[in-house]
Amino acid sequence: MSEFLKSYKEIDRIFEENNVKKPFVCCGKSFQKTDIFEYLKKFDTVVWDTIRPNPRFDDML
Repeated sequence: MSEFLKSYKEIDRIFEENNVKKPFVCCGKSFQKTDIFEYLKKFDTVVWDTIRPNPRFDDML
């Protein structure tokens, strides 16, 4: 894991330091079953999960 983020619980600090108010998460359905995703629910998070596996750049437009 990078030195920048040793634990997903540091996300609070990172969001605060960068004035993040409404994070955007682009993920598949499997990510929504993780502890990290559960943790992100405490924020006013926008989730985009209607993407195919291994999306192409064009899918993000």
